[in-house]
Amino acid sequence: MLKTIFLRTTTILFVLILSACSRQEFHLIDGSPIKLDDYQGKWKVINYWAEWCKPCLEEVPELNQFHDTMKDQVLFLSISYDKLSNEELAKQTEKYQITYPVIATTPAPRINIPRPAALPANFLIAPDGKTYGPVLGPHTAVSLGQLIKKYEKQWLSER
Repeated sequence: MLKTIFLRTTTILFVLILSACSRQEFHLIDGSPIKLDDYQGKWKVINYWAEWCKPCLEEVPELNQFHDTMKDQVLFLSISYDKLSNEELAKQTEKYQITYPVIATTPAPRINIPRPAALPANFLIAPDGKTYGPVLGPHTAVSLGQLIKKYEKQWLSER
């Protein structure tokens, strides 16, 4: 009896912890709140970058183009690898003419994606929340579209 109660309690706590972790909430540098759960059914791309990463900066125009072209089909978000203040981050996005959404550093984002070991890095999140990546290296608007098609094909075959 005691063992059954312990197992049920442990299971309930585990489910509660997982559900809390799955709420991926954060703010963009413009202050607007966002939840990945609000974009169920849509592919998402999370891009990690840094100012000191030359390939990261070289791909900015392509990422701007990808976001502009695909924003109705794909949620594209960017995270600074460096722990900058929101003000510093806003200055960098203006300096490098980043027009796609950038996640604010404060408050700390709750997102279930590991910090990559190298940059630039992209994570692709399928409509059901399955994460692919990191996919390392710079991308163009075309190569990101091809990457989504590749993982979409894989994702559909796994279902």
